[in-house]
Amino acid sequence: MTDEQLYKNLSYLINKYIVNSSKKNKLLAEIETRGFHGVKGVLHDISSSKIDIDDRDSQLIKDIAFYFA
Repeated sequence: MTDEQLYKNLSYLINKYIVNSSKKNKLLAEIETRGFHGVKGVLHDISSSKIDIDDRDSQLIKDIAFYFA
C-alpha cells in the first residue's frame, strides 16, 4: 500500500465512520499535517465509532494496521 493509497483509504474510512463533523475534520487535518505518524490513533477512533464496521472495511483497517501502525 502506497502513501497515496493510505491517505485515500483513511479519508474514506473517516468520512464513512466518523459522524461528528468537528472530529471528522480534526482527523482529516491530522492525516494531512502529521503525515502517517498518527495512523494508529486514527484507526482507534474509527474502530471506536458507534457505527458497525462492515467486513470489507474491517479488512481494509487490518491491512492499514499491518503496513503503517
